[in-house]
Amino acid sequence: MTVFTRQANEGEKTWYEKNGQYWECGISRFDYTYDHDETCVVCSGLAEITCDGRTVRLEPGVLAYFPNGAACVWNVIQPVTKYFR
Repeated sequence: MTVFTRQANEGEKTWYEKNGQYWECGISRFDYTYDHDETCVVCSGLAEITCDGRTVRLEPGVLAYFPNGAACVWNVIQPVTKYFR
């Protein structure tokens, strides 16, 4: 399962803020397996997510895609907020 990240453009940030669900998480480390495709835009914080041996960094302005079935380990270094769909 490939996790994809890139910088979100302003239109994407606005769309997710208006249409996405809000999520926040404090400093922690946990396993999470996605039971659906998810795309998110990170608003604040810092996390490193490892899926299939590859680690991606989530920080403000990053858009990330997690495919259905992705088994990940989240390492939240600074409290994270995001909007997702």
